[in-house]
Amino acid sequence: MLWTVLLGVSVIHASGWPGQIRGIRKGQVWMDTHHGEIGRWLAKHTPEDAVVAVDNIGYIGYFSRRRILDMTGLIQKEVREGIARTGNRRYAIETFRPDWLAIQDRGSTPKYTPSASWLEEHGYRPVFVVPYSPTAAYRVFQRVR
Repeated sequence: MLWTVLLGVSVIHASGWPGQIRGIRKGQVWMDTHHGEIGRWLAKHTPEDAVVAVDNIGYIGYFSRRRILDMTGLIQKEVREGIARTGNRRYAIETFRPDWLAIQDRGSTPKYTPSASWLEEHGYRPVFVVPYSPTAAYRVFQRVR
């Protein structure tokens, strides 16, 4: 019996599982700290019937408890088909013009979001930011006109 336990512990350790589990946990903490914070902010500062366009639906959607416009089309067939039909990866925002956006800014315009000039021209203003590296942040925009 003792040999079986020792062999099992050795196999688990040799497989790298403990390191993988630590890595997964670290990733979950990071997601909760950054994306979770955006979702919690949205829950506190937006109307209950708000529609929020996001590029990462999981944590933000869960914690915000708001209706989500999935900018990538992962969960919304109409968006996915619109992107496929037009080739425009910003289809969701440009077509539906939601009142709120929660988007990543990695120092350049992300592929699913309009440029800073488009956001400004269409009445979006930044209202909240969660930096997650020296050159990247998650930003919330509100459409004011």
